[in-house]
Amino acid sequence: MCVSEHNLCLHTYISICKIAYICSIFTAYSYFCNHKKFLGGLPMASQNAKKKGTAAEPKYPLGLLLPIIAVLSVIPLITYMYSYETKLGKFEWYTSQTSAVDFFLHTKLIWFLVACACMIFCLVYMIFADEQKAAWCKILIPLAIYCGISFISALASSNRDFCFSGIYEQFEPVWALMGYCLTAYYCFFIMRTEAAVKRIMPWFVAGITVMVLLGLSQALKHDFFRTSLGQKLMTPSTYKGGPLKFNFEEGRTYLSLYNPNYVGFYVCLIVPILVGLIFAFKKVWAKIGCAVLIVSLMLILFASQSRAGILAVIFSLIVMLLCMRKVFIKNIKIVIAAIAVFIVAFIGINVANQGILLDRMKSMFSTEAEYHPLSEITTNDDNVSIVYNNETLIIKCTQDANGTDQFSLTDKSGKEVAFALNEDSSSYVINDERFPFSFSSIRSDSFNGYQITIDDKTWYFTNMMKENDSFAEPRFPVRSYGKGELAMYYLPGIAQQTAVNRLNEWIRTAPGLEQRLLATGMNPYCRRYTPAQVQLMINVFGEPS
Repeated sequence: MCVSEHNLCLHTYISICKIAYICSIFTAYSYFCNHKKFLGGLPMASQNAKKKGTAAEPKYPLGLLLPIIAVLSVIPLITYMYSYETKLGKFEWYTSQTSAVDFFLHTKLIWFLVACACMIFCLVYMIFADEQKAAWCKILIPLAIYCGISFISALASSNRDFCFSGIYEQFEPVWALMGYCLTAYYCFFIMRTEAAVKRIMPWFVAGITVMVLLGLSQALKHDFFRTSLGQKLMTPSTYKGGPLKFNFEEGRTYLSLYNPNYVGFYVCLIVPILVGLIFAFKKVWAKIGCAVLIVSLMLILFASQSRAGILAVIFSLIVMLLCMRKVFIKNIKIVIAAIAVFIVAFIGINVANQGILLDRMKSMFSTEAEYHPLSEITTNDDNVSIVYNNETLIIKCTQDANGTDQFSLTDKSGKEVAFALNEDSSSYVINDERFPFSFSSIRSDSFNGYQITIDDKTWYFTNMMKENDSFAEPRFPVRSYGKGELAMYYLPGIAQQTAVNRLNEWIRTAPGLEQRLLATGMNPYCRRYTPAQVQLMINVFGEPS
């Protein structure tokens, strides 16, 4: 059983976008609520209390805050196995695999919708039973428009069933999108007092703490999800399969987001909030606790190898430093202590993992490209151009009157390149040390063409693909492609990251393909495919349509 690295979208939105929405709303709201004009006449409850001369703020019961607590601190941690039918077999671009297993999306979706239902119930109760006036202001109009457009778009979709039930690797139906809008409004309605904000914060920090503990266990190669207890909690009691397999190496952090790239976004959103809390909290132990969380999150970020996340966090901290420079200077001791603890912890984890953190930092920011003798394969109208060790070989194949293949080989200058049959007459060998290749004709029911073996790897070429007894020329050039670029050729019309995730899934499920790609020197962290790797995928998946 394999835990898919692509089951990310809903979890990402819930654990990241929700945090971004919610935290920004109830932190910024506490500031803007002091401006009655800005909110269109909606005063804070605390303001009313001051006007009436009362000392205490009204407090919402904990039950009204539970949906927010669930979205912030509980739902992001849910990881549970769900088996389902993909319903994608009707599409020719999809693989023959009809069933899939999800660990990170579906169960989160269910509980998120439950939380949304609780929000609706609470809103109805407060507005009608408690006779409270519904909160609203002009800044919520774009949110309402987005919610309405999402629903109309789902109704008008040609794949309406996917819009309302979710799709493979993306259990994020229109109900989830509308739930995001509802969550934002619910926070706007509920977080109207300073007391409510203070009551939420401990739960928010608790959720971060659990995530940090999980990340540190992964960084120290003691991943909780890899333990027997963790896998038992992730699978139903009826599960009879073997141990779960993980796609990322030990020591690399992914939290409950699974994909390490999303760790960067999570940390980027959380760290600035915790920095603000350090200066907001009055108790020393609370300040120290936030500082420890920040240091831990930074360590987890480096262990994730998320280059974009690291740069984003650095940028956000620089902006915060410029905007809050007076506060930082006033609390310079705390800042220096946090930096010192981070350096010590970084060195400690790096030593414990045999220098893995420094090695990963070097690999993340390295601009050196790996050298491959085979640098380019280009299919032209009537020939194939191969660049090997900066030397170009052009192979042209035609058929004589008897249908026998006739090969013509030249270099870049147009000079003929000699070749001859090998000893068993099964293929041709090139008699030129610049091109240590062999090639031979191929005949099958589906196509006529030839194969070329380079460095013990074989590529297949034809300009006579049989389709309904007719011949058509290939249209897709074999060259170096960015991973996102190639994925969009195979899977147009969807988000690039989703296309990349799906292409990676194809590669893993195609028998022997991933091993052949790795044998060519494919680096999982490199953002481009070499021509040789592209040709291997074309051999298996066919040319992108």
